[in-house]
Amino acid sequence: MGPLQQSTLLLEQSQWVATMADVMLVYRPWWAVLADNAVGLTVTVIVVSAIAVALVRLRQRDKCLSLLDGYHVTYLGCHGGSLWGRLVVYSKGLEVVFDAIHTSRNGIEKSSALIYENDLLDCLALCRSVEALSDSEVNRRMRQIRTAFRPGRVRRGGRAVRNLVITLRDAFGKVLGAFLGQLSRESSVRARFLGAQKNQVTELGKVILGAAGNAYEPMLERHVGKPVVLQVKSPVAKDQPIIEIPGFLAEYSDRYIAVFNTVHEPYRDVHLDVSDVSESLEEDGFRIDRNHDRVVVTCTGPEVVVVKSVATETRTMELECALLCGTGVEVPVGRTSRRAMRSEVDTERSGRAAGSSIGSSKSIHVHVRLTRRIDVVCPRQYAAIYFGGTLDVAEKNRGEDDRRKAGVAPEELLER
Repeated sequence: MGPLQQSTLLLEQSQWVATMADVMLVYRPWWAVLADNAVGLTVTVIVVSAIAVALVRLRQRDKCLSLLDGYHVTYLGCHGGSLWGRLVVYSKGLEVVFDAIHTSRNGIEKSSALIYENDLLDCLALCRSVEALSDSEVNRRMRQIRTAFRPGRVRRGGRAVRNLVITLRDAFGKVLGAFLGQLSRESSVRARFLGAQKNQVTELGKVILGAAGNAYEPMLERHVGKPVVLQVKSPVAKDQPIIEIPGFLAEYSDRYIAVFNTVHEPYRDVHLDVSDVSESLEEDGFRIDRNHDRVVVTCTGPEVVVVKSVATETRTMELECALLCGTGVEVPVGRTSRRAMRSEVDTERSGRAAGSSIGSSKSIHVHVRLTRRIDVVCPRQYAAIYFGGTLDVAEKNRGEDDRRKAGVAPEELLER
């Protein structure tokens, strides 16, 4: 091969190499092109951070409220009102789906109530009664209780990791901030632009770390799954003593605390015929008021009042509504026409007992149970755990020191 042919071959090879280099430059991976493009890198960081933050916040729900998701519960407000139905828990609020569609006097049908995040500031408690649940819900609740009270190794390990992340969350945030600050001082274009997106990346890190939880208290952590006594101070009944609810600590967060009971056994079962009640009937622990076409049951004692049903001549209304001291439930027992209401007013003006015509014309029975054993989730601004509880006699006496059995409890402290 002559010199001319060799030079021609070398020229062709160099052209081929240049062509392949151009091809590789054109068909570079998209992530490599994006990394070298400052504007594209900035847009990518912003979009990915926004999507990640939205997804995490969409699925981030309070741990205590999530335990009641999908169950029949009673929502109690700080002003004494109550709602009951199936609970749906969202990241920014709640929804209570009624047991039946409510039709107002104007003909407007309502099937549920939406409770937004700001409205949850007026929440006193959410109560769950076993007797209000279906068979599938009862089985799901028992699995939930076994998981919460007797967690396995995987669950205990996951909880330990979560608590570690919560404890070191501030340190992780500072490390992330220092790393982004260092990137902003680097000479490369990619590092400088990544450091310039410090706000977006920092917010993403906070949201991801915040998904682990917002509360870790070693004192409460030790009592998870163990018997405790929850004290609730109702803002509705300020003159009444503090409500004490025994149970097992199921979960806690920075805003709520959940105490569940394995067995819900009432200690009083009351059946009342309020047909002849004109205005009010006082019982031990609750009060029943009559107001034209409505019956109002109000809890007035320290025990939990479960209004099971209200029956009239035409129908029986199953409520399973749990009430704490100061809260009540209002049940319609029949629509009264305007003409009937005017006749009742004329009767009252003529000197006869108001409401006597109502009681003599309609049969009303109220079924109420009083208990302390119930599942309850309370905001921590109104509830706290100040005492540990006890198990049954066999568990209580197992492994205790004999000298302790001869002691006495500080009665003044416990009865405050």
